[in-house]
Amino acid sequence: MPFYSIVIPAYNVGPYISECVTSVLDQDDRDFEILVVDDASTDETPRLLAQLAAKDPRVHVITQQANSGRHLARLIGLENARGRWMLFLDGDDQLHEGGLSALRTQLEGEDADLVRFGMSVVPKGSVSHAQARQMEASYNTGEGELSGSAITQATYDDMPGNQSRVLWSVVNLAVSSRLAMAAARLMTRRRLDRLEDAYENFVLSALARKERFATGTIVYDYHWGRGVTGSSRLSPREQERHCRQIAAVAEAMRPAPCRCAGILCVRHGAGAHAGLVGEAARQVSLPR
Repeated sequence: MPFYSIVIPAYNVGPYISECVTSVLDQDDRDFEILVVDDASTDETPRLLAQLAAKDPRVHVITQQANSGRHLARLIGLENARGRWMLFLDGDDQLHEGGLSALRTQLEGEDADLVRFGMSVVPKGSVSHAQARQMEASYNTGEGELSGSAITQATYDDMPGNQSRVLWSVVNLAVSSRLAMAAARLMTRRRLDRLEDAYENFVLSALARKERFATGTIVYDYHWGRGVTGSSRLSPREQERHCRQIAAVAEAMRPAPCRCAGILCVRHGAGAHAGLVGEAARQVSLPR
């Protein structure tokens, strides 16, 4: 059993995927497997992945015949993972040099289900260095430990008293295999295209017994402004599409009907859902 399973959803990331996978292969901690889910790419991504897999047996490529979106690609990766700890890496980002060995010192003997580590934000395109530093500070918040419902509330409670909200994300999380498998069984099989990580982080947080913060340990290099991210203007049609995608996430998180009502709602009550659902509903005028 490898110590790490690195799950990489990949769709048309030809310009970046070799650099992404190589950033894992070049880590000084080599006890890992890489599961790249090629989500029916139409560019050079499949050819590049085949070359990487041929060179190193730790690279496993799972090929989708039809595009299903990043959320379902991550789920497929989880269902095939064998590691003790799961990490998520987007195909246009990289692992920080020495990140896995630094993280291992935090994870050895750890009894938490979630360990939230640090991210370096690398500005790309029109993103300025000042914007990147501000975003980096927002991601690298939190300290100590949280348990039970406090894990979910730290991110999704939108009441005025929650001044140090933890940003939702899964790419800066190390997830124990126990929690990852339990969450994968409960997560929706619907396509989620925008804010899918808010939903995934929500399910993981609600099921976790304990979360520990290790945000001083930089593991992930987030290339802000590259690939599917950025700050370009949206046409009215694109804006409408994005709103519908956000609404789909809010719908997946509603307390009733709730796919995971038997666990999430019993432990945390409908209030655990209210923050993000309310916020998304305001953004897209979703009926409540």
